[in-house]
Amino acid sequence: MRIATNMPQLFISEDNYDFVEFDINMPYHVDCIVLILGKIFRSYAIPDLERILCIIKKYRSIPCYLVGCSTVIPNTDFFSFRDDNRDALIKDLINEILLKSSSVGVSDNITYLFLTDFFGFPQDRIDLLENNEDIISFLNKNMLHWAMPYADKIMQLLPVFDTPYTPRFSLVGIKYKNIHAYDIGKDIDIYNTIIISSPFIFEQSNDVSYAADVFVEGINKKIYLQTNSAFSKYLLVERLDAFVFGLLPWAMRNGKNILCLSPITAEFLHNLEHILIPLLVAYDSRYHHVSITAPIDDSDLPCGNAVSTAISCGVDSFYTVQKYTNICPPP
Repeated sequence: MRIATNMPQLFISEDNYDFVEFDINMPYHVDCIVLILGKIFRSYAIPDLERILCIIKKYRSIPCYLVGCSTVIPNTDFFSFRDDNRDALIKDLINEILLKSSSVGVSDNITYLFLTDFFGFPQDRIDLLENNEDIISFLNKNMLHWAMPYADKIMQLLPVFDTPYTPRFSLVGIKYKNIHAYDIGKDIDIYNTIIISSPFIFEQSNDVSYAADVFVEGINKKIYLQTNSAFSKYLLVERLDAFVFGLLPWAMRNGKNILCLSPITAEFLHNLEHILIPLLVAYDSRYHHVSITAPIDDSDLPCGNAVSTAISCGVDSFYTVQKYTNICPPP
């Protein structure tokens, strides 16, 4: 029996059972799909939901079982936390799985009510998995007898398991229209934190805009730089350095921390935290010391063999241009 799963490391391949990675290019001759998805019902994991749904639909003839999943919504006021894109994907995913299995297993009561009360799925098709007996009952109900020896492992995993696919803070190039503090996966003070989403580029006529959605005090704002399309090859969606630098003075004057959903350059972050911010705070009472939370990345970037610098026509900026104009290596 060949079983495709997103957690093959949880199981032991034996003579009669072979566990393969759940993937878009997995073999068609698998007998069933078993998924343990953790805190997948969140706006932050929309790309994961899309990917999982795409794979399941591709292998539509194969039975599929969802053993554990949960939301990060903090209470049962689901209407206040609605997200049309996320919710449509969740509904499609659960409908697709219920076509291939007897029930879906969820990890907590809020998720159970989310699927039954908010979405209207029948209560007998959604199973709450709170202990080993619930896991065993779910496995029996879905005829997954081979998985019985793993009930303890599954139960230990469910309460602490996060989204299994997307690494925290690494959704490069994804544009978010709606996000909540609870959805990011860490405790933050949303009213004292600026959340910067991944940058994106869009063109209009002969102009190109380099933009990011920024969430300030729970309100979605868009900030952007617009220039001629000829310069589009120099605009990078891989890093948030430009947006952090642009927002930093306002953040420091208003005492707002910064949380980035895409990487920034490690050396840049070091210089901000250990040189610029302490210096400004020490000599200007208008500035507050703020923290910057972000993934860091020092990999090489495509940049059209050029970099840019701000210029105010003062001594410092003129010196920078003069110093580096003639020492940049040739292409």
